Amino acid sequence: MNDRTLNIELLLSISQSLDIKYTNFKAKLFNYIVILLKLASEEGPKNVINFIGIQRRVSKDYYKQKYKGKDVALARQIAMTIIKNNLGVSLKNIGIIFGGRDHATVLHARKVIDNFIDTDKIFRLEYEFYLDKLHMVHKRYIN
Repeated sequence: MNDRTLNIELLLSISQSLDIKYTNFKAKLFNYIVILLKLASEEGPKNVINFIGIQRRVSKDYYKQKYKGKDVALARQIAMTIIKNNLGVSLKNIGIIFGGRDHATVLHARKVIDNFIDTDKIFRLEYEFYLDKLHMVHKRYIN
């Protein structure tokens, strides 16, 4: 069971606890949530990719390039990590989004970013700024 399923179940249980008498309220609510989640799943990674590209001052298509310059690679790794940690996109799908890379590349990106967060205070502040502007939370701080 993922976070999205839990959120849907929570909203449905709230509707039950409020004893709402609309017979189709649950169905309408569920359909509305499904539409919102679909939009978020399609637009979320694009928003992260575009935002990180602008913030890191790399080319528009940085995420699909095979170029391995430090600036481009770091921007790509940051975007991969944010998408995986906050949007729940699978490793395989993130790899596809980023120009056909495999899941191991995404795992490596997360490891690199986690290491930077642990060892570089300035980078940690930048990363938290990105999450704040994207209205996301670093998963480490939740648990």
